[in-house]
Amino acid sequence: PNFSPNLSAAVDASRCNILRFPGVMPRLSDPNFMSHAPLLFRPDGTLVPKSSHCVSLEELEEMLEEYYLGPYLCGKDVTAADVAWIPYLERYAVQLPMVYPNVDVLNPRSSDAYGEVWKWFLAMERDVPAYACAVMGDGRLWKRCLEEVVELHNERAATEEEKVTLGPEPKRKGWWMKNNPKGLELW
Repeated sequence: PNFSPNLSAAVDASRCNILRFPGVMPRLSDPNFMSHAPLLFRPDGTLVPKSSHCVSLEELEEMLEEYYLGPYLCGKDVTAADVAWIPYLERYAVQLPMVYPNVDVLNPRSSDAYGEVWKWFLAMERDVPAYACAVMGDGRLWKRCLEEVVELHNERAATEEEKVTLGPEPKRKGWWMKNNPKGLELW
């Protein structure tokens, strides 16, 4: 007899991956900025180092490789872990390349640098309607959020070298902008 049903294993895997978030993503980031620009700035006003972002993205890539049966954090099915991670990873994937433009290893959506992470984003867009039409947002919205944080950061930067100049926003558009012919007018 099967004394440990699959449901229990799936719940345990999902819970485990939800709890891994603080240990995988850059540490010591400013909690006051989590709603606008998560994981990019420290409480003392400095940027989280590039190396911390690289390590975090490599760890996320390894997490996705652990469950080789599918593109999601726990395998072939979307779980609570994917739902818990995606709001942060979506903003991170749009904003990190704006803070560090033209650095492929600092682009979570780079298929060359992070193939499993790239597949995860594609699967979320394809298979999870709520992500594609609500969470994904639009590059311009995430850039506006980041600009607010960068303005605060630049005001408290000790030197000109510490100030951040943003690169261009990503070219991709969210579901709403793609499917609303008057989206640009309304924006």
